[in-house]
Amino acid sequence: RLLDADRDLGAILMQRMVPGTMLWQLDDNREETEIAASIIAELTGPVPPQHDLPTFAQWIESAFRLTRTEWDPEERMPRDLLVRAERAFAEITGNFDDVLLHGDLHHENILLDERDGWLAIDPKGVIGPRCLEVGRYLQNQLPGDLPLETRIAMIRERISIFSTALDYPPRTIVAAFLIDAVLSHCWSFEDGELGDGWQHSIDLAQVICPNFGL
Repeated sequence: RLLDADRDLGAILMQRMVPGTMLWQLDDNREETEIAASIIAELTGPVPPQHDLPTFAQWIESAFRLTRTEWDPEERMPRDLLVRAERAFAEITGNFDDVLLHGDLHHENILLDERDGWLAIDPKGVIGPRCLEVGRYLQNQLPGDLPLETRIAMIRERISIFSTALDYPPRTIVAAFLIDAVLSHCWSFEDGELGDGWQHSIDLAQVICPNFGL
């Protein structure tokens, strides 16, 4: 929580979180996801009447276009995944209204405070349907050294928990996963920081999404 700020000094005073345990340190996929779902349920808010925040639509249009034209000339990102993610986004925006989102909610951005419990930190601030908030979380903390079957089981458990807790069809939760997996890796092409693990999320999307018609 922001406690105070001085624009002239470029300084901010923020709430200290103790002990500051990160969510992933619980080492329990179900418990972690239930906590994340409870935070998402309370975190989103209405779109401010006046703002200069980005929108998910702007992120996707720009990142997908530049991936096709500049960032990924070798087509390491399967072009059919870009199309499928665009269709999934159109489906979501056609069915759900925009809200104010955190925009980067994952295990490392949910910390424990001894007084206030589990809290989300470091918001990006973006406008989009609430269901998109789960996308970043779904593909996080899935180490590539785990067997593919284990990672699939972990994502399926997360999908089930989010679907029940946030009252969305499983297909909508999976659509958010697909959109964020593709978007995140488009940005990785821009940064030139693919690393060794980027292909794992793409492989998971290719396996999981067709089972939900995506």
